[in-house]
Amino acid sequence: MKKTLTYLTIWLFSFTTLNVLAQSEVEFSITIDSKLFSKESVSGRMYVIMTPDLSKGDEIFWTSPVNNEPIFSRSVTITKSNAKVSLNKSNTVSFPVSMNNIPEGVYLISAVLDMNNLQRHFAYARGNFISSNKIDSLKGGENKIIDLTLNAIYKSDRTPETEFIKVVSLRSNLLTKFYGDTTNLYAGIVLPPSYYKDSNKRYATVYVLPEFDNNHYDAFQIQEYLTRYKDLEKIYVVLNPLCDYGNHVFANSENNGPRAESIIQELIPHIEKKFRTVQKSSGRFLMGHSSGGWAALWLQISYPDFFGGSWATSPDPVDFRKFYDINIYDSTSNVFTKADGSARAFDRIPLDPPPVYKLFSDYEQVIIKGEQLVSHEASFSPKLKNQPQPLWNRETGKIDIGVAKHWQKYDIQYQVKKNIGKLKSKIDGKLHVYCGDNDDFFLDLPVLLLKESLTTLGVKAEIEILKDRGHSETYTDDIFDRMDKEINAKYLASQK
Repeated sequence: MKKTLTYLTIWLFSFTTLNVLAQSEVEFSITIDSKLFSKESVSGRMYVIMTPDLSKGDEIFWTSPVNNEPIFSRSVTITKSNAKVSLNKSNTVSFPVSMNNIPEGVYLISAVLDMNNLQRHFAYARGNFISSNKIDSLKGGENKIIDLTLNAIYKSDRTPETEFIKVVSLRSNLLTKFYGDTTNLYAGIVLPPSYYKDSNKRYATVYVLPEFDNNHYDAFQIQEYLTRYKDLEKIYVVLNPLCDYGNHVFANSENNGPRAESIIQELIPHIEKKFRTVQKSSGRFLMGHSSGGWAALWLQISYPDFFGGSWATSPDPVDFRKFYDINIYDSTSNVFTKADGSARAFDRIPLDPPPVYKLFSDYEQVIIKGEQLVSHEASFSPKLKNQPQPLWNRETGKIDIGVAKHWQKYDIQYQVKKNIGKLKSKIDGKLHVYCGDNDDFFLDLPVLLLKESLTTLGVKAEIEILKDRGHSETYTDDIFDRMDKEINAKYLASQK
């Protein structure tokens, strides 16, 4: 799960002004510089973003459903000989307003053609055609054509390795076969301070599963945080969870392919050959926050003999009877509204009006890929017409119970209960969960259900609800200290 609090002030302002200002109708005429073409035609999805925040600059494509910046998109095929495309009210999907009712004002505007089918972000992905930003103004009642030119190819920055941080890139045969296109696995390796002092010493390894929108380059930001413990030095491996649909949460799925198998069968064996790790389950541990927390628990119950324990903070829903605060198995449940008919809030932040599910759902209808809700569907839903089958109707919010039934394959509580006979002895003492009782996204609710179920099943697990803590207030120094000590104790006990 990712946090959008920074946009809330903008959202409240724009939400109130949206209905007050006079409105305009626009059309975009987008030209693609012929120098960008490496072949005669290209296909993808064209996006135009408008923002009243003129200071955004290169960050213009970091958008959010809560700030009400106009977004328009459509699928296109463009030839080098006719490198021009129009976006208008009849051929685009839009959010939060259509092209014929944009509030007057001064806007920073930019366009991008997304052609990258392997990376999460619709704009910031290698090989996409991108335009320079343009400032333009709209007057109330005005009809206007705005010209934009795609004149650059996006190239992501690569952070150089250091003595103690290495980047692993491995071609995955499993994923390449699934996608029909070369697909790599990535990891950031954080080596302990003593790594080069004794060439015979092997280290326990902690596989860190990042939260939504983060990747293996987190290794460069968290090196000092991860290596400050000297009583038992470990190798930390930060994995990359990102894919075209968002965060694949390391689960094998119909839409994202064999993500778990590729890690277990390809990436970890490669890392264990390349670095001096303890090559047995007692030396492999999992750790993750939010979406990464769910993944840590999922990999542990899916491969109980391969890992020695998992530590999860504020995990994404671990029991789909409380998917955030929705029981997806109840045929009367609605994603958009509660039982009393009131709009269902997406967040516990006390705002009036609150950010609601319908807002996020409508936003993702324009972005199409890579956001939180569709990311869940890509991981858990069956494939329908080469797309993840929606869990809910985008107009009414009604849940498709058939799709919900398919999601049971990924319901951690359900799967543990269903397979308790063969799982109990293998996961006893290996599940550790910390979640705040005021989690921003109601994630304490499914954690409580998981705790109740594991207790009933007699599974030994450490599940703690932390008082007066929100979503991000569980991945903090004090909790990390506890997790580190628990991992150390688990590893040292296995060596006796």
